[in-house]
Amino acid sequence: MSGKYSGKSGIVIAIDIGTTSSAAAYCIKMPGEKLRLEVVNQWPMQVTSTLLFRDSVDVAQPNSDAKVKTAILYNHAGEMVAFGAETENDGDLQQERQGNLHRAEWFKLHFGPSTLRNHPVVKPLPHIPVTVDDMYKDALGYCVKQIENTVLQRSPRGRKQWEELSPQMTVVLTTPNGWMGAEQHRLRKAAVRAGLVPSSGEDRVLFLSEAEVAGIHFAIENGSLVKTDWLKPGSHLIVCDIGGGTVDTTRYTVISSRPSLKLKESSMPLCSMAGGSTVTMRARDWLQGQALKGTNWDNETEMSQLVERFDTKTKQMFTAGDMFLPLGGAATTKRIPRRGFTVEIDQGYLKIPNATMRSFFAPSLEQIEHDIDFATKNVEGQVIATNVLIVGRFGDSRYLYNELCAWGQQRGLNFTKPENMSSKGTVSGALRWALSPLVHERLAKFHYGTDIRIPFDQNNQEHRRRPESILQTQQGEVQILRAWGSIVEKGVDIPASQEFISSYVYELDARETQLVREEIIYIYTGHGHSTTPPLFLDLPSNQSAADRRPVLQRGVEVFCTIQADLTRCFRATPSHRTPSGALFKEVKVDVCLRLGSTEFQAWLQWLEDGNLQRGRATVVFN
Repeated sequence: MSGKYSGKSGIVIAIDIGTTSSAAAYCIKMPGEKLRLEVVNQWPMQVTSTLLFRDSVDVAQPNSDAKVKTAILYNHAGEMVAFGAETENDGDLQQERQGNLHRAEWFKLHFGPSTLRNHPVVKPLPHIPVTVDDMYKDALGYCVKQIENTVLQRSPRGRKQWEELSPQMTVVLTTPNGWMGAEQHRLRKAAVRAGLVPSSGEDRVLFLSEAEVAGIHFAIENGSLVKTDWLKPGSHLIVCDIGGGTVDTTRYTVISSRPSLKLKESSMPLCSMAGGSTVTMRARDWLQGQALKGTNWDNETEMSQLVERFDTKTKQMFTAGDMFLPLGGAATTKRIPRRGFTVEIDQGYLKIPNATMRSFFAPSLEQIEHDIDFATKNVEGQVIATNVLIVGRFGDSRYLYNELCAWGQQRGLNFTKPENMSSKGTVSGALRWALSPLVHERLAKFHYGTDIRIPFDQNNQEHRRRPESILQTQQGEVQILRAWGSIVEKGVDIPASQEFISSYVYELDARETQLVREEIIYIYTGHGHSTTPPLFLDLPSNQSAADRRPVLQRGVEVFCTIQADLTRCFRATPSHRTPSGALFKEVKVDVCLRLGSTEFQAWLQWLEDGNLQRGRATVVFN
């Protein structure tokens, strides 16, 4: 990125909506000019303001304002009143205390898959007519408005550039490892509703895991790993993104370092609910459920203020020893006996004993250590990776980082944490990825498959248990439905450009007019000790085919539905006659899938007059 840009004019924006804080950045691409990655740091009503961070090829400045608090205030009607630092002004806080405004925080934890949403530390959303998808729409809309304001303020040509380039801009959104197609689909719809792109431009919304952009692209480009042997070909690098909500851990293998760096995923990406917010929620449980229960501070207003102080200061400053949380005034001194301990408040400070502070961190530390330990080993259980890159906002906790280093030292692991990572790493890395990706191969997270028909085998017990699935084709063949048809196996290396083809044959009446067909893509996540997909998708049933409702086998889940219009392919297919003289068409079509990119893609292909034709397919996620 050190040379001058030679492509078409354009603008790329990156937005990171985090659990506790958000960030935004952009890059204006102009032919003949140097690419500059710029991070928004002048958020409305933000207390501190510094110079804008420039790309390392230009000027590097520390930036304390690149993150803004992920908080939204809504009125009773569900309309956004304030975002970020604006939610802390005295007038709105008073309206909130009076119940006229409602605060939405940590809503990201409600957006992901159920395995993450159902975690006990996830606090409820406010009781207002606003969905979590609406909250994402409002957050994205706010961030893109601040990007626009920054472009207008920082460039003499800003207004002209924004008006000309923003209608076709590329949008990069970051997500945790555990978010898949369904979450990406909802985010894409939120981006359209927020006005980032029109519905016809949905394909300009791209997704990338937070660990990858934050860890690899930022750390490598800012020089954190340049003078080390961590990036020599064949070496392994673990990236652990310890954020406000989730912890994402992935291992990468260096394919080559020259002329350009190329990496591939070499372990299954992990996503755990063990971020900084879980520590804060444990502290809240202790304050509200034990230490201050039944006191003057046991109310929502006081408790929220205490938890906010703990989250922003006490938690981050903790290293060892007791901590003290401001409470009341200088004249406030109390001793409150509790079962097994005594609450001590001296001159307006609540004592949180060292052991109690450690207990808040302990479950998160245990989970992070477990995930890193998993990433260090290959399938045989041998340790092949010892270098660990720690990124993410909660990774800045001195206590957490010191504990990880001490644990890792006993196991021969090396830890490092880039400077300025928490403030601008994710959005800067997202822009770098959009301009020049480093990861060229990924691992299939699951077994992917679809339902197929196979010849009926009278000698196979599993076949005989499914009489309702047996059919006879137009050509007289006896087949059985709903067998697992593998598309790709879990753990397989997938180059970003590789296509997987699933072929289908439709026997249709020659006069058929309803030519939109749907095919379901399934995943097998595993069940018990079984790592191999079952022979059939469904459990056997004693009901007739007309009456039964298929029940998927354990571990089998619907991933998405591919909708395809077969009109062109149908017209190009010759007709045949059945033995009884009826005309039918045997329509053959391939559904092509791309799984090695950062998101799932699908399209159709078929032969027409000997030439391969391609058509669009729509992916619909659950």
